[in-house]
Amino acid sequence: MKAQYITIVIMALLMLSSFTLLANVKAAPWPNLPSTVVQLTAVNGTDSYFISTLSGVPAGFDVTNGVYAGWCVDKSVTMVRGVAHDVKLYSSISPTVRTDIDWVAINYILNHKQGTMMDIQEAIWFFSDVASTESPLAQAMIEEANENPGYNPLTGDVLAIICIPQNHTDAQNSIIELPRPGPGKVTGGGQCIVGNNTMIPSASFGFNAMWFSRNPTPNGEINYVDHITGQHVHVHDLTYLEVWFPEPGNKPWPMMKAKFGGLDVYSGKMVDVYVEDHGEPGKNDIFYIKLGGVYLGGSLSDPILAGNIQIHKPPK
Repeated sequence: MKAQYITIVIMALLMLSSFTLLANVKAAPWPNLPSTVVQLTAVNGTDSYFISTLSGVPAGFDVTNGVYAGWCVDKSVTMVRGVAHDVKLYSSISPTVRTDIDWVAINYILNHKQGTMMDIQEAIWFFSDVASTESPLAQAMIEEANENPGYNPLTGDVLAIICIPQNHTDAQNSIIELPRPGPGKVTGGGQCIVGNNTMIPSASFGFNAMWFSRNPTPNGEINYVDHITGQHVHVHDLTYLEVWFPEPGNKPWPMMKAKFGGLDVYSGKMVDVYVEDHGEPGKNDIFYIKLGGVYLGGSLSDPILAGNIQIHKPPK
């Protein structure tokens, strides 16, 4: 009887452990920002105060090299335009920098804009610099933001990413708008490199990942076979999917990217896949896969050896 009781307790603990693991891997952390210095070049905008271009951003993060809508949060300093400034990027969700600023209110304004670019900028300055405004539309945005103190950007909204200059003499604190990824559809298959092995066949992959807006979780599969070691990874229940669609100015082809993952049926470890769709015929597409947080195959810089990756319009 005692042995039976112990067995039941162990089984219960194992079930609880599995449930906890699933809960922990349900969604990938967002936003994933580089901890290293990147470069920001700002010019005057019309729809936003700045047109901000990031460069020097490593691959695999939620921000990329490209163009973003930018805003000023430091009215007393003038940003030198057209010059690449060294900055570090921080999330405005529970930020560790500029905690004196009401980021909840600013995020609300970015997602509920009214009037002209300057109306929006003056509303932002009210919360970042306690600056007064004579704009009725800016005042309306300020009042609405104050009425929504618990606001949190949802899927499809934008989030303020704080850009802190590392040289404060010629740049000001600013923000860029980062769209929050959401439901989408990603398919692909082909062959990729494994480490330094760039010969075909190195590894084969195939996947489909889909998240309908009406569903609470995504669905799909991931298959990966290392032809050198024979290792096989298979995921048949996805736990997360995040899709980024083109940023304005990302030309000539609007590169899209996505990440998704789930538990490997063989090892029980988490499988994470990152892909980039660089258009047809797919020769420049990117595939990268990790198992249990450790590199498995593909590359963040070298394209797939053969095949194609497609990021489709979001399913209904």
